Amino acid sequence: MEILQAVDVEKLQQEGGYHEVYTSDGKHYHSRAILLATGASYRRLDVPGEEDYIGAGVHFCATCDGPFYKGATEIVVIGGGNAAVEEGLHLTNFAEQVTLLVRGDKLTASQVAIEKVNQPGSKVQVRYNTAVDLFDGQDSS
Repeated sequence: MEILQAVDVEKLQQEGGYHEVYTSDGKHYHSRAILLATGASYRRLDVPGEEDYIGAGVHFCATCDGPFYKGATEIVVIGGGNAAVEEGLHLTNFAEQVTLLVRGDKLTASQVAIEKVNQPGSKVQVRYNTAVDLFDGQDSS
């Protein structure tokens, strides 16, 4: 079994009882079964500096990249919906505190997720009416 990540599929077809997969890097695979995990689409903020820090402090997947920050004092998550709140809660496994930056005046996540954030002793702090205008730092490499 081979697992491909971040590969664009150019063409799928069936031939001789196999699924044929042609990828943008010019490779060809065949298999009796295919699992396509297309993932979620990431919403970028389109603010200055964001592109410079992607993969070097700005990440889109807490499950994938959270372990890089084990022992951190604070991790910031931008958003107040289900994805942001759930990922923020997951990141409490790696940092002393997680701060959610929410543009509006309330969380829009499910009530269950909001209750977890509001539990006594929660390591999640919420800052409402907060927008990100710029990513700036000392090193983006």
